[in-house]
This record gives sequence, C-alpha cells and structure tokens, in this order.
Amino acid sequence: MSEPTKHPTKAERRASTRERVEQMRREEERKRKIMVAVIASVVTVAVIAAIVGIAYAINTSKHDKAKEGAAPTNVTDNGGVVFAAQAPASSSPAQPTPAQPVLVTEYFDFICPACHQFGQTVGPELEKRRQEGKISLEYVPLGLLDQYSKGSRYSTRSAAAGYCVAEHNRDLFPAFMQTMFTNQPAESTTGLTNEQIRDYAKQAGANEQAQQCIIDQTYAGYVRRVEEQTTKKGINGTPTLAINGVIHQQPRDKPWSYFLEQIDKAVAERAGAQPAPVATSSTPATSPATTPTPSATQ
Repeated sequence: MSEPTKHPTKAERRASTRERVEQMRREEERKRKIMVAVIASVVTVAVIAAIVGIAYAINTSKHDKAKEGAAPTNVTDNGGVVFAAQAPASSSPAQPTPAQPVLVTEYFDFICPACHQFGQTVGPELEKRRQEGKISLEYVPLGLLDQYSKGSRYSTRSAAAGYCVAEHNRDLFPAFMQTMFTNQPAESTTGLTNEQIRDYAKQAGANEQAQQCIIDQTYAGYVRRVEEQTTKKGINGTPTLAINGVIHQQPRDKPWSYFLEQIDKAVAERAGAQPAPVATSSTPATSPATTPTPSATQ
C-alpha cells in the first residue's frame, strides 16, 4: 500500500507564505533601487545638459553681442573708408588744386546695378581727381537692399565683408570693391554665399584674418548701425554722393557727369577759381543704359 499524501502543516504553510512574501519584497526592493538609479542618472544627465546649454547660450549671447557691437577701426564716424588725396605734382591757374581737398563720399550697395554702372563710368574720374590732389574719396557700403536677395541679406553680408577688408587690408578695399561689382549677382537672387565673397576677397589679396572675418560676419551689426544713421540723413537709395557733407542725388534727366560737375564746382570754389568744363556724356540718366533700377531709387 502506498503511503498517504503528507500535507504541510499549518506552521509550514505559514512559513512558506512568509518566504514568498519576503522574496517578493526583496524583488520589489531590487526593482525600486534600479528605478531610483535610473531616475538619478537621467536627472544627472538632464542637469548636466541644462548647465551646458545655459553656458553655451550665455557664451553665444556674449559672442553675438560682441559681434553686434564690433566696429572696424579704419573707418570714419560716418562709416566710411577714406582714401586721402595724393599730393599734386603741380597746379596751374586753369586747374588749381585746393589747399584742403574736397571730401567726396560715395554711398553704395553691392547688389545695386546702378552703383556698378556708376563705378564704371564715374569711378575712374573720381580716382583721377584724387590722384591730382583735388579730392579725398570716402566709401560707405550699405545694406539698404536686403529685400532684393530673397531673405539672404546679401547687401548686409557683402557690406560687412567690405568692412572686414577695410579693417585687415585697408589698401585692398578698392580692389575688393571692383571685384565684387565685376561679379555682381542679379537682384531678386540670393546673391553670393559668404564663402564666395571670401574667395573674391582672397582673389583681391585679402589675408586670412579678413577672410575669416567675412565668414564670421563680424561687422554685420555695424552695417545696420551705419544704415540707421545714413537713413536719418535722408539717404534712402544708392548710389548717392555727398560733397563736403552735402548730399547730391542724381536727377533723373541728368547723365552721370552731373556728379563730376558738382565735384569740380566744389573744388574750384575751394581753390578760388572757375571750374573747368566737364566732358559730358550724351546719354541722360534716364536712358536705358543708365535708368535707375529699383536699387537706385528704393
């Protein structure tokens, strides 16, 4: 005969139950500790990330504010890059040279087609008068026409690049200016990238400091400040000339030589003589070749 089934006693059942409960408690404790460790790790990572993020934001803000307040040192209070009149080799009664050269300030925008035309037509004549000791030239690049570059702010970026060249390779500014106009993008495009502008600056001879300055857009904030003070003077279009601080905007029915006539008049007045006649173009400013584009009148 088989032995009868032995059932656990009441005490044994209670002991077994206590053991299972203890095992469950230990398992729950183990899970709790794991969860606490995970939460602690997550919180630690989050705190570290927050600290890093805050530090980065502070440093970025400081950097941005530094850039916003950065200003080139080789410019006038007007925001202009000045090239002084050369000492004249001689002076004649017919074309006397004033003791103090006339200051001619050119306000321009790198995306402005009329500015390019002005540079091709009037630019050489201005440089000729500078070399004769009659005038000093001041160039003020502006960002007035950002609305013509599909949100890329090409006018501001290119003007800032001009200030980079003026700061680090001042004598190369005219060459950079000419290179930029030779490769001028059309309006209503995104314009040149900062890298392309840098390459043209390098082509003009700019050093690595100027090139990095262009990439960093160090003087973009400065361009905006110059633009603000320029518009307060009533200058809302390019090209615009100031002759000894007096603003001259080209009448629509006048050729580019109008500017030269006004300059020669100022030179003659300062020298106490009558201005020599300027050889004028037969093409008026309103002809198809020199009709002010939106950039010239906006």
